[in-house]
Amino acid sequence: MLLVGLTGNIGSGKSTVAQMLSERGATIIDADVLARRAVEAGTPAFAKIVARWGSSILAPDGHLDRAALRRVVFADHAQLEELNQIVHPEVERLRARLIDQAKRRGDRVVVCDIPLLFERHMTDRFDRILLVDSHRAIRLERLVKERGLRETEAMEMIAAQMPAGTINLAGQLTLAQSACAIAGARVYVGPDTLTTHMAAAIGVPTVALYGPSNPVKWGPWPKDFTGTTSPWQRVGSQSMRNVRLVQGVGACVPCMREGCDQHVASFSDCLRQLPLPTVTAAVERALGKA
Repeated sequence: MLLVGLTGNIGSGKSTVAQMLSERGATIIDADVLARRAVEAGTPAFAKIVARWGSSILAPDGHLDRAALRRVVFADHAQLEELNQIVHPEVERLRARLIDQAKRRGDRVVVCDIPLLFERHMTDRFDRILLVDSHRAIRLERLVKERGLRETEAMEMIAAQMPAGTINLAGQLTLAQSACAIAGARVYVGPDTLTTHMAAAIGVPTVALYGPSNPVKWGPWPKDFTGTTSPWQRVGSQSMRNVRLVQGVGACVPCMREGCDQHVASFSDCLRQLPLPTVTAAVERALGKA
């Protein structure tokens, strides 16, 4: 039996890949399904959760109100880890039982969908690992549109899966505090925003990601730049001093629109489809590694 670990961040498309594998004969063991089963009313995990967070996370029918619990724990990493310590052992027990049953049946391929496979150091348990990934903006859009989450809830869920050591400071700093944080950075990567201009102006190695914005009008000026006209061209990736401007591709770039759908909540395809290797190469050059 081939045992496969399927992983990826929330909204990355794991479920779609799992469905494709299922249609081709693979047995799917979904961690999300097991997690819901592990906290059903009457289970040990359910009792521990209620004892820890109280009746405020219960629905009128006495079952867990998953949305209410999510709002509490995804806003506080320590509480999220507490919940994981309660739920994950039960999920592990259920998964082991299903894998054993699949082995007894003679199933040829078993795929375990596990969001935190790497973070939980589980790679050595599987014969193969499949990693599914999508641009963060696409994942955010999926969570809002397909799961009906508020954008703030979706962002909290994405942030909760950031690697250990990552600090999410979105909306938590004043402008002065942001400047202090950026000043100590080895490199700054960001789109056309105030913080990107700030990073460039104070001399931090900056990778500016541009799509809709016209660099001639809105490109960040490097530190100590004394020219009287913009140092940037309208089209093409370019660099000057401590700034590397990486521009998305497309005949419409720069379009000067508020996203492709022309409203403030829409996304820009030229930025969403910017190749990761292109950005990575710019970062390495900014750090003097290339």
